[in-house]
Amino acid sequence: MRFGEQRKILLLIIAVPMVISLACNFPGVNQPAPEEVGAIPVTTESVQNLDDNIQSVIEDIQNGGPFQLIVTESQLTSYANYELQSYQEYQIQNVQIYLRDGRVRITGDVEQNNINLPLTILLKLYVDGSGKPESEIVSASIGPFQLPESFLDQLTSMMDSILVTQILPANQNVVIEQITINNGQMIISGYTR
Repeated sequence: MRFGEQRKILLLIIAVPMVISLACNFPGVNQPAPEEVGAIPVTTESVQNLDDNIQSVIEDIQNGGPFQLIVTESQLTSYANYELQSYQEYQIQNVQIYLRDGRVRITGDVEQNNINLPLTILLKLYVDGSGKPESEIVSASIGPFQLPESFLDQLTSMMDSILVTQILPANQNVVIEQITINNGQMIISGYTR
């Protein structure tokens, strides 16, 4: 899968929960406000650094060696905002992706029909017994609307698929040993069998 296609998939992950929650008007419990963290800067340099890091890991995998991919909050935040510029159906702005305490927290502002609502998705990433990355969506909401469990299951399946296609580029001999998320970065390490 090419890098441009991966970007479109990431976009779907962010857009689909918004569409369903707004369409269903599914009321939920108000979430406690997440701890305040400073805004993450959005730069084209961060997007380029992420692309370079992924290409380097792909080379390590193709050479059959161990690999380690380090991704920062700035890289993920910049990448998401860059991709959302071309998405016209829903206005998603101020996307921030935080990598703290073993979890990924995605926040942003969604505008549809002149209504602005905050978006929050909280997820955990881990490695299954066979060395494949998987995710668990802890919660997902838009404004006061909590997404139903059945939709969270579908979103988790989509996220797992994206993790495998991005981390295991056309090579089923790759084993992910560990995913560590802390202090503003995610470290994915593994090897080729």
